[in-house]
Amino acid sequence: MHVWENGESPWLLVRVSRAWKVITFVTRNLWARICLSTPHWAESVVLRHTYTGREVCFQPEQFNRALERARGALLDLEITNGPYYLGYWPDYWGHRL
Repeated sequence: MHVWENGESPWLLVRVSRAWKVITFVTRNLWARICLSTPHWAESVVLRHTYTGREVCFQPEQFNRALERARGALLDLEITNGPYYLGYWPDYWGHRL
């Protein structure tokens, strides 16, 4: 059994090449880490795509797309109140407290 713990976003792999993009999108376990958050998270695109390797969803449509990418994989689901809760400054630039 091989266990791979990834703390980075799968969106990084999508950007490597066309081949990696295809492989990334068909590997459902890469998309199984999902974070549900409040809408004010939307103001930080950087945090949404990099927060601990999770797909951050703040609207039902985003959550549905995330579930489609995971395609039945066991989910690692986190529910949070957004960057404030996680210790980020209100300027959303990724500064930690």
